[in-house]
Amino acid sequence: MLLFWTASPALIYYSVVNQKKEDYARRYSGVIRDLERRVQQQQQQQQQQPQLATQQQQQLTQQQQQQPQQL
Repeated sequence: MLLFWTASPALIYYSVVNQKKEDYARRYSGVIRDLERRVQQQQQQQQQQPQLATQQQQQLTQQQQQQPQQL
């Protein structure tokens, strides 16, 4: 803490600016990674949607077949 007070204003300014740059880089690299992950998930979902639709249709027909038996 003593070093901080004895440092020159220019050095303090530089360290603060540098810290801000690092904070922004850390924050936005996380945002970019998150966006990339979302895009990959969407692409996977689009590939899976036709499969899901057929699975849901099969489940529906199975349920319809089972309902009379349950009643």
